[in-house]
Amino acid sequence: MITNERLIEILLESGADIDQDDIDVYKTFESIGLDSLDTYNFFTQIDDDLGVEVPDEVFEQLNTIDKVREYLKSKLNG
Repeated sequence: MITNERLIEILLESGADIDQDDIDVYKTFESIGLDSLDTYNFFTQIDDDLGVEVPDEVFEQLNTIDKVREYLKSKLNG
């Protein structure tokens, strides 16, 4: 089962230059300090680690870690 904590680990593994203590899973990526390249790298890392590619049409809707978790949960368990 994918958790917000695991997604935070993936985010940090993807090279995002943010402090783990500043991450709120319900705030937008932009509001926690991620730019578009950080976000792209995060989704690339998700694909590498979990084998789930997020389509472009869904990518922009998934703007918080919690939304990403919900999406992945549906893909991994569905």
